[in-house]
Amino acid sequence: MNITSNEELREWLSTKPLDWAVTIAVRAALRALPLLNVSDDWLTFDSVLPFRALGIAWAGCDLPTHDMQKPTHSAAYYSHLNNVSRYAGYATAQGPNAVNDAMRAISDSASNPAFWEMVVNDCQWLIDGKQIAETSSALTRCPLWFVEPPENWLGQWQELKARLLAFDPNYVVWTEWFDRRINGHDAAFDIPGDKDRLEDKKILLRLADATDMDFWAKGPEYINATMRIWLLEARARVAPVSLDEAETTAPPQDARATAYGVNREGKVDRLPPSDQVHLRDEPNQRRAYSDLREVAAGLLDEGQRLGHRLQRALNRFLHSLPDSFENAEAYLVWRDANALRRLHRAHREAAKSPEPDEAKLEPVIAEGLGGLLDLYNNFAFADDGLRAKDEARIAPQERTNAEAEATAAIPLVRAILANPEIATPEALDDIVANTEDAELPADDAYADQVLDQSNRSKRNIVAGLISDTWAAFKNANPLMQGLVVNAAYDGVKLTALVIGGIEYAPLLDFIAINASALTEYVAIAFANYPDLPGLIERIKIAWQSRR
Repeated sequence: MNITSNEELREWLSTKPLDWAVTIAVRAALRALPLLNVSDDWLTFDSVLPFRALGIAWAGCDLPTHDMQKPTHSAAYYSHLNNVSRYAGYATAQGPNAVNDAMRAISDSASNPAFWEMVVNDCQWLIDGKQIAETSSALTRCPLWFVEPPENWLGQWQELKARLLAFDPNYVVWTEWFDRRINGHDAAFDIPGDKDRLEDKKILLRLADATDMDFWAKGPEYINATMRIWLLEARARVAPVSLDEAETTAPPQDARATAYGVNREGKVDRLPPSDQVHLRDEPNQRRAYSDLREVAAGLLDEGQRLGHRLQRALNRFLHSLPDSFENAEAYLVWRDANALRRLHRAHREAAKSPEPDEAKLEPVIAEGLGGLLDLYNNFAFADDGLRAKDEARIAPQERTNAEAEATAAIPLVRAILANPEIATPEALDDIVANTEDAELPADDAYADQVLDQSNRSKRNIVAGLISDTWAAFKNANPLMQGLVVNAAYDGVKLTALVIGGIEYAPLLDFIAINASALTEYVAIAFANYPDLPGLIERIKIAWQSRR
């Protein structure tokens, strides 16, 4: 094939199927990705946008039976808006002007012999592959270079990859995705055992269906962490891993509730605010947030007039509204506002009767609480994540399991509260709050949402406890992987386990002593992780044998 210029290519594409132009453009834009200029601001705000545009454009070519028109246009718009990668934006565009848009994505390739050669090779491949069903779709799964990639191009990609991973280790979801494009893997993501790419396609469609406010506008760290959870969940569904694969045997954190792990003091704790889901960030919401803090603080100044329950609930709510808007965690704000809603609802019900009732509030206090909740309800309605929690319902067929999970958690919660040394005060307070929430009567207006969210939060606490402790324990053998471990021995008995300055023995003791309660709980709460009860038993036996 002898195509030597953009003009010749445009003429050639004008007589070919529209999807050929789009596919060639996507592959040209993919080759341009490592050439992006990297700055600190770009990493912080815009770095995920070219991956969004290219990922959805690639999916649109790879899954021709799905309508990707709307998500590809949206991805293209935000790519142009942020001036991140004109290649990505042009390649994403699909429609009647696809040939012209494709040419804009391809045009600079003409000035680079190696790039242009691959464009011509793509054209030739499409001609030669006419007999292949969905020819252009098949091309998306070919290696990005039909020859060995240029050395300097690979070097630029390695530099970009290093910058991305240094900024956020969860960028591995995208760097692995791009490595798979270079090598021509069929599936977008690495999900071993994913027959017919069912899980792989589900993730691509979730990315395409994700809205800007709910997902893409929340920044690279949120997007990457959420995608990593999707991948871990997909891999677990397809092929539950063996007990020896500690990193993925323990369940991942649920992004829809507060995330937990073991902190530097060896206690179960909330993960840093950067690892949590945040509130919708825009000027009006920030102003409303400030108003909420001011009104809540003013009401709290009423002191004993509030009564013990309302005073404690207001303290919690104000604590979930830190000075810094960026550090506010969506789940905690929603949970603590709901507690105030329930107290106000209880007052309104009690006020209907002339009889004395501890739920009744002084009129001025009830009016102040109602005003605060009006502010919060407007704030929550403008935040997609908070509104989604308010609108959540438990399907009738799922209610029995949800209630059984809450019941199974009771002995485990009691055990944690009886061993406060294994968790921080904040984590313990979360456990108390979630336990109280889960005790709502079934006819309460907020029962569904509260039960669902309470279960998610307790799952994350247990997931953080098991995942971090098992990973540390597995690596405790000084001969494994060359690790240097500070451990004290009595003969052959291990009496302390300190890794990286963190003492894990109290957590291991807790798991071993409460193995039965943990096993009964995880069998219900983590039914998709059938190996988890065996993992708990393994920790118990292995730890007790060293004590």
